[in-house]
Amino acid sequence: LLVTPETRGLLVNFLNGPDEAANITLFSPQGKIVRRYWHSGHIHHMLIDDLNRDRFPEIYLGGMANFYHAADVVVLDPRNFGGASLEVPERQILGFGPPVELARLILPRTLLSQHLAKYSTISALRTVGGELAVDVDECPPCGKMGTSSYFRFDRNLRFLDVKPGDITAAAYQHAYQTGLLKILWDPRELDEMRKVQYLSGPPLKASQ
Repeated sequence: LLVTPETRGLLVNFLNGPDEAANITLFSPQGKIVRRYWHSGHIHHMLIDDLNRDRFPEIYLGGMANFYHAADVVVLDPRNFGGASLEVPERQILGFGPPVELARLILPRTLLSQHLAKYSTISALRTVGGELAVDVDECPPCGKMGTSSYFRFDRNLRFLDVKPGDITAAAYQHAYQTGLLKILWDPRELDEMRKVQYLSGPPLKASQ
C-alpha cells in the first residue's frame, strides 16, 4: 500500500480459522505496526480506491461476519483505523477498543442461503463506473445449488440495487426437487435483500 508519505507501508490481511477473527495491519516501511483493525470473521477481499472522491483512498474489505452469518463490507480510512468490530457482548473481541471504521454493513441473504448454508460471503469486490460492486456467494458449500447475488452502491456507499445470479431460480428448483427446500425462487425476495444493515456509518458523506 502506497497512499501518501504519511501512510506509506504494507497493508496485510491476517486470516485465522473460518469461525475466528481476522485482522488488517498496516506496517511502516521499517516493518513496525502502525495500526491494526480486528474483524470478527474472515476477510476475503481487499480494495483500495478513492471511491468517494475526497482525494484520499479508502480501504474496502469484503468477507463474512461471524455473528450475523452473512457477508459484510467494512470501509477504513488508512490514516486512522483500529479497534475491533462491534459485536454482541458475548462475541466481542476484548482488549482492542471500539472500532475505528468509516462504515460496516451487513448484506441480506437469500432464503436458500439461510436454509442451506452457515454463511454467505463476499466473492468479489470492485469499483465499476464510480460505483462499488459487491458479489456475494450465497451458499459456499452448495455446489450445483450455489447461488450468487450482486449488490451495487454509489460512491458514498448508499445502496443502489441488488440482482440475483442467473442460476438462482434453477438452484431453488434443484433444492426443491431434492427435498432440501420447500419453496421456489420468488423475485419478491429481493425486497428483503434490499434492506442492507449499516452497523456503522452512516453511509459515507458526499465530498464537498
